[in-house]
Amino acid sequence: MKLLLYIPAFSVLIPLILGISTLRHHTISIKRLVIFLICCTLMDLTSHVLTDNHINTTPTIHFYTILEFTFFIRIIGPHAHARFQARGTYILSGGFALLTGLNMLFFQPLIVFPSYILFLECITLILISLLYYKRLLDEMKVEQLTRSSIFWVVNAIFFYFSINLFMYLLSNYLETEVYQIAWVIIHNLNYLLRNILFTLGIWYSRKSSLES
Repeated sequence: MKLLLYIPAFSVLIPLILGISTLRHHTISIKRLVIFLICCTLMDLTSHVLTDNHINTTPTIHFYTILEFTFFIRIIGPHAHARFQARGTYILSGGFALLTGLNMLFFQPLIVFPSYILFLECITLILISLLYYKRLLDEMKVEQLTRSSIFWVVNAIFFYFSINLFMYLLSNYLETEVYQIAWVIIHNLNYLLRNILFTLGIWYSRKSSLES
């Protein structure tokens, strides 16, 4: 049981170390991913410290969600649709931050788990991922899809937030102790899967750079 708690938590170090050690070989999207992983690691450490000191970590989730959404939109948005270049991603990120602020003020304050905003984040990033898949099918420009770094990154985001969305919806109907344990296990395995796919994205980005 402890392995299911600790292995996923440390799995973020694999893409992080690979990304930092090969940073100069990557595209701007993968460099943004590496920066996000640094922020993610720092946030995880902060959460562990707060938890060990019996301090509520819920307020950090509100701000982390804004950070996470901003990075992921900037990473995959330009690859999903022409409208999601710099200006489009700034508008989306700014609008999301505004909605998060309004949610904190009027619906779910800092001490309340921001389920509304997390639901919105899941839906938005899933739709952006689907736009990327549609663009792939329409253009058919990538000959070896599994060697495309951004393909693995989009897969990571799509599967991660799809599973999270399913768990959030299920939580409205199941509040038993068994469900709580299942939630922790599924969430950690989902986090592990995300980091494995991120690692593949970083690996193929580096490989493409060296081969070009």
